[in-house]
Amino acid sequence: MEFFAANRRGHEAGRPWELLRENPFNERTYGFLTSHRGDFSADDIARHVNMLYPDGLSPHGWGYMTIRFGSPLLQGGGCGLPNEPIMELIFEYVRRTDYADRPSRLQSFFAYDSLEKAKQEFPNTQIVRFVSEHHFRCDQTWLNVSHQIAVAEFNAHRYWSGDASSTPEWEFLITPPFVPEIVE
Repeated sequence: MEFFAANRRGHEAGRPWELLRENPFNERTYGFLTSHRGDFSADDIARHVNMLYPDGLSPHGWGYMTIRFGSPLLQGGGCGLPNEPIMELIFEYVRRTDYADRPSRLQSFFAYDSLEKAKQEFPNTQIVRFVSEHHFRCDQTWLNVSHQIAVAEFNAHRYWSGDASSTPEWEFLITPPFVPEIVE
């Protein structure tokens, strides 16, 4: 199947998009795996991440795995914590528990099935095209943790089941590797 995605990280044309075993970001932008306590080290955290994701993480996965909650890159959530990292954590644990056959968001690239949708979602960004048979279609409208755990879990189950909301916004989780070509 043919897909279109934003090349937000400036990947070189013709080079495969793959999972990464090491953090691709600099410490100032996101951060490195760290320990805020004395009873475990950053290396312990790195081993834990490697145990959970031995094949590596996508740039999206590394971003959420290492971003600090106080980072200016995050918008504050209504409960005093940023919602996006919490959402990724809840959705990943629901996936691991009940939808283990689905690709992890932390190990996926995100794409659309039309050039027009990719351009609409990412104006003024280079768009790439590629073919992949390893994908999962999901409604990104469900990507919301609300202010109640019950709603967060409900949304996660709807997302991973592939159900449509009343106003679906379809995205595809693409499992790497694949080789994109620049479209625009």
